[in-house]
Amino acid sequence: MKNGVYTGELRYSIGSGQQIDIGKGRYNHDSITFKFELTVDHKFQLDFPPGSERVLLQPPGGWSQWANQGRTPPALRREMPFRLWSSGPFMVYLSDCEYRVAGQCGIHNTNDNHTVPLEVAVTLPGIIAESTGSFVHKQLLGTDKFTAERLSSASYIVNQRSLLHFEVGQASVAEMMRYPGGNYKGNVTVMFDSDF
Repeated sequence: MKNGVYTGELRYSIGSGQQIDIGKGRYNHDSITFKFELTVDHKFQLDFPPGSERVLLQPPGGWSQWANQGRTPPALRREMPFRLWSSGPFMVYLSDCEYRVAGQCGIHNTNDNHTVPLEVAVTLPGIIAESTGSFVHKQLLGTDKFTAERLSSASYIVNQRSLLHFEVGQASVAEMMRYPGGNYKGNVTVMFDSDF
């Protein structure tokens, strides 16, 4: 159920042989109506470690192969751990990309006016993508709310270790190597939306 106020009522017949039967005798009423009002307010909490607002991308195993042997790194990556509490459905998507390229958020080299795509994915143990019924593992995030995947869990999620994955792929890294001394950066907002 989504957050909100739900109302309803149930009507029961009263009397001998009826839904509510308290024996033979005289009854003042032949029915009783119970009215219900239920407020659903799901818990949703994220806990990121200090310094999570800055993500430094590096090749797997560091820069030594590139620095010592001149090999182009296979990718630039960083995983950002966080903790999740959730009792209801939610969505995760990217918003407010400072730079965009090929329908994705990007990082930009201001020295040479060069931008490469940045893939952002999420892993959420115990959380299921409703469209596929599969657990969320390295699921790429879209760049708007309208194409975001609706996510839910079969039970209450408490202090679950989760991950954001940031990556620039090998082809983009090879392009970046053509601009030595460049500094690539860009702001990306990851939106967790439990009120949609």
